[in-house]
Amino acid sequence: MKINITKIILAVIFSLFTICNLVGCGSELSRKYAELNLATVTGIITFDGRPLENAQIQFVQNDGFFSYGVTDSNGHYQMQFDSKHKGVKAGKHTVKIWMTMSGPGFEQLLPDNFKKNDNEIIPIQYNHDSILSADVEAGKTQSFDFDLKSGGKTKKAISPEGDVENTE
Repeated sequence: MKINITKIILAVIFSLFTICNLVGCGSELSRKYAELNLATVTGIITFDGRPLENAQIQFVQNDGFFSYGVTDSNGHYQMQFDSKHKGVKAGKHTVKIWMTMSGPGFEQLLPDNFKKNDNEIIPIQYNHDSILSADVEAGKTQSFDFDLKSGGKTKKAISPEGDVENTE
């Protein structure tokens, strides 16, 4: 199965545009963020029982809203709604975890010495075809831990043509 990176980029741009329209600008910005009633979400990601450092995580809603985070050396993450606000919108989320993902927000959270790996080690059931989910409650502090297991199909890095291919 091939996925066109152009479609992914367009979806991210659309999501960012939607977020910008929701939060507005100017003096109403703080009020609009307060109306979102963002929840503080943290957790730990392990891979075969070991902390997973520099993993990128997204909590994605059906309406296109998402929050993102990156794990530290202990596998701990804290979700960001955008570059200035921590948190996650309330509701059901699909959780996606990568080691090779890059996109809005991730670059600012990754350490300067991060070396991007071109081969994904996380099986697709935790990212592209994620089976992970989280139900976030408004305004609360919540923790979601994920213990990922190796094995299964993974995705290779994006080719110069923008396609992503399955590996065994």
